[in-house]
Amino acid sequence: MKIAVCDSRIPISAKKKLYDYCDRIILLPPFSALHEPVSAHPDMLIYPCREEKIIYTHPGYLSKCCEALGGSGFEIIPICEEASEKYPNDILLNAAHVGKYIFGRAEHISTSVLKYAERRGLEFIDIKQGYAKCSICSVSDNAIVTSDPSVLNAAEKLKLDALKICESGVTLKGYDRGFIGGASGNDGENVFFCGDINKHPDGERITDFCVSHGKKVVSLSDEALYDIGTMFFI
Repeated sequence: MKIAVCDSRIPISAKKKLYDYCDRIILLPPFSALHEPVSAHPDMLIYPCREEKIIYTHPGYLSKCCEALGGSGFEIIPICEEASEKYPNDILLNAAHVGKYIFGRAEHISTSVLKYAERRGLEFIDIKQGYAKCSICSVSDNAIVTSDPSVLNAAEKLKLDALKICESGVTLKGYDRGFIGGASGNDGENVFFCGDINKHPDGERITDFCVSHGKKVVSLSDEALYDIGTMFFI
């Protein structure tokens, strides 16, 4: 069974089309400790460890997370640290798993994620961008799309194929802009975008890049790209 985990406020049109590609969609409710516009963003609320069938979440969000993810087959485990809407206490789980690496701001990431990386033999890549998962659209184990210079620099040092795009083109209510990672999701075969990838300034380049890495690009609606905090597939 393929399950998508999304912000409960995902646009109706996008959710409807997403059902064509998965068996179940789990909608995460908001967490009052986080800033309202991102309070239901999966990349702020959970960290899935697919190989171990566990999902880390905030202790104050545990009951809501367990209720939402019931029947998913994953064990929900609270981290030790407490979240708040003030940076960097909001990025405890905002790390991006790409192949044999995990990208994030090491000094502010939960120790649970760091220990997971150690258990699995994954190298944690310390970057300046605290919103790592938001900033990284994962295309494959060795390919990403990003607008962030620190992510790009780290990826190039690791010999990953990284497509640098402009910072504009993704919206997020309450902020000047959103992130390409937060507007996307990857189920292993497809790279999904919340909105129409062709309305992004670098849409054609992004599509060509994903196709060159063997992925199909799926636009979930006709609107401009919107940051919904990443669509996780478990």
